Amino acid sequence: MRNVARAFANVREAVGPEIDIAAHCHNEFDTLSAIGVAKAIESMNPLFLEDALNPPFSEGWMALRRATRIALLTGEKLELVRGFKPFLDHQAVDIVHPDLAFAGGLTGVKKIADYAALTRTPVALHNVGSLVLCYANAHFAASIQNFYRSESALGRANHYVESMAASNPPEVRRSLLKVPDAPGLGVDLNPDVLRANLAEGETFWA
Repeated sequence: MRNVARAFANVREAVGPEIDIAAHCHNEFDTLSAIGVAKAIESMNPLFLEDALNPPFSEGWMALRRATRIALLTGEKLELVRGFKPFLDHQAVDIVHPDLAFAGGLTGVKKIADYAALTRTPVALHNVGSLVLCYANAHFAASIQNFYRSESALGRANHYVESMAASNPPEVRRSLLKVPDAPGLGVDLNPDVLRANLAEGETFWA
């Protein structure tokens, strides 16, 4: 835990107070360890602590909630309202984090967002997929009143997501993604890029 504290303190010192830093645990820790991580990084003032415990709701989440002032976020591996309901009912986390491709699509996640709105809980969106998922997230985010922020795979060194666009590429300015205004999701996929990235043995489906 001393190493964790030192590592995050080094990052904070390097980037200064104006850059937001979050801590992502990938659901790897038990309750005692998650509390230890939260205490280790608290002085660094993280934006949130993500997926500190195993995905389903448990008393461990409540113990973590009581032990830290850090904002807690989870949800990328939860399904439908039933997965998020106990977290929201017990106010175990500060931000829920559904994935449109996993938690029920546009309709299912809209139900999650509406339920979260009852407790004024912000909704972040887990989005590490293709251009299709990225544009779906943009449209969905614009449709709910408790949207907080979205992940994306835009801006990576290989520009993999951006390269999927034959036209109407994603526009990001000051960390804000413009919601596409073309028909449907606004996606115009480049078939050459899709063919070049097929899994071995997969036939082209477009």
